[in-house]
Amino acid sequence: MDIFMPPEFPYSYGQLGDEVITCSNWGGLYAFDGESWKVLRKPEEGVSYQVYTMITYGDRLLMGQYPTGYFIEYDGE
Repeated sequence: MDIFMPPEFPYSYGQLGDEVITCSNWGGLYAFDGESWKVLRKPEEGVSYQVYTMITYGDRLLMGQYPTGYFIEYDGE
């Protein structure tokens, strides 16, 4: 997995189907399918976009985002 911003590190994890999803401390969102990583969202310096929690609900992954408290939905697309 390529790191875009030092010292970026994986912060929270979730799973949807065969994919493991992680969000970094800088807000980078990544998916791993067992063979390779894909970038779902690149981190942005100076922008607070951190996912503190993830839960699979049916056929989607719900993520709780800081600082807004909004839920973000990921359906694998």
